[in-house]
Parts: sequence; C-alpha cells; structure tokens
Amino acid sequence: VTVTAANNTEVAVTNHYTRITKGLTVSKTVTGNGGDRNREFTFVIELKDGETALSGVFEATASAIEGVEAPEIDKLEFVDGKAELKLRHGQTVTVKGIPSGVKYTVTETEANQNGYTTTVTGAEGTIVESGNAAAAFINDRTVRRPPDEPDEPDEPDEPDTPDTPDEPEIPEPEVPLTPGPGPEPEEPTPVVPETPEEVIELEDPEVPLAPGPEEPEEEIPEEDVPLADVPKTGDESNTQLWLVLALMSLCGMAFVGRKSDESVEK
Repeated sequence: VTVTAANNTEVAVTNHYTRITKGLTVSKTVTGNGGDRNREFTFVIELKDGETALSGVFEATASAIEGVEAPEIDKLEFVDGKAELKLRHGQTVTVKGIPSGVKYTVTETEANQNGYTTTVTGAEGTIVESGNAAAAFINDRTVRRPPDEPDEPDEPDEPDTPDTPDEPEIPEPEVPLTPGPGPEPEEPTPVVPETPEEVIELEDPEVPLAPGPEEPEEEIPEEDVPLADVPKTGDESNTQLWLVLALMSLCGMAFVGRKSDESVEK
C-alpha cells in the first residue's frame, strides 16, 4: 500500500486469533468386595472461560477396560456451562475441543454415599496447551462379612458291590472198590502144652564119710545088745517098704508139677 501526501487513505487491519484446544478425560473405577461394578454413577462437568460459562456441543470419545462395554457417548452438550454423563466401573469419556485456559470442575453426584468411599484425582483445574486434563474417580465399598460356613462334606461314595465269588469245584467222591474175596483166614493152631517131663529125684548117693579116728573097740557082752529090732540076714521085708515109699514120693511130685503148669497156661 502506497500513501501519498495528496491522498488520504484508510487502512483496516483484522487479526484472527485461533485458541489451542485440548481435551478433558473423566474415568470411573469401583473397588471393594461390596462394590457394585454394574451400577452407573452420575457426573457433572462445568466449564468457564474466565467468568463466562462455556456452552455448546463438544465432540467426545468413549472407551473401557477389557471385559467392560464402552459407553455410547460421541458428544456432550453444555448448557449454561454444564453437561451430564453416566459411567460404570472401567468406563472412560474424553471431551474434546475445549479451549486452553478454560477452567473445569467435575463432580460425582453419588460420591461418599451408600457405603462407598470416594477418592478423586484432578477433579478441577485449567485446560493447558501441553496436554489433556484428567479427572479420575474411585469408589470403594468394603464390607466385613461373617466367615463363610464350612461346606458340608460330600457324601461318601457307596462301596462297590463285591464280585460274586466263583463256586468252588466239588470233586467227585471216589467210589471205593468192592473188596474181592480175600484169603481165608488161617485157623489158629491150638497150642498143646508140653507135657512136663517127669522129675525124678535121685537120692543123693551116700557120700562116704572120711574115716575118723578109730575108737577102741569095746567088747559088749552079747547079753547086753538088743537083737529083737535088727533084721536078720536075708530078711527083705524092710527093703520093699522103702521102695514103695520112694515110688509114692515120685508120683506125688509129678502130680504137683503138672498142676503148676496148667495154672500158668490159664
């Protein structure tokens, strides 16, 4: 543009300033043995540019941890600087296009209620050019439960039915052979007692006595010697008597010996 002294020229200058925008991420986590991970929790986001509430529709993206379905949110509308969203455990929403320098505040409506303890990180701050802002909410609900009752023991299995034992083999009885006619028993031979031998006692022979000293013969007058009992020479009557007595003695001894043998055999 050239300006001369003879002409007055007006120059209009327009400056266009484009603010850098960033995002705001809001996340939800539920912990504890009493926490309900399927419950939705309500959040309110408030934006202020200086003293002015920032209104309008802002683009949004949603995500979730593994195993959790992401919320169906793709935009948020701010009215009088405020917008509302609902999140469950493991879900996250990021609001994009917030100009740098805008102040934000995120509030959970059900914080510290129904037995939950709410812990918040980055609930308020300013959007900066260097990166997205983040507000993380953790709700913990831990319940002290009585100890679990012990499980009832399983009923023991019924014992297996034992197999039926095999019947024992019964051996056939042996038929005894009919004895045939055996040898005829021998008739006992009667024992004939031996006839004891007749014992004959022999008279001991008269042993002649040794001759003693000779006594002097004394002559006795014949009238003093009795001669009536002396047998006469040739008289054999006394000799026969002695023989008869000897035979009777022998017979008696034989008879007594035979009786003794018969008593022994019986």
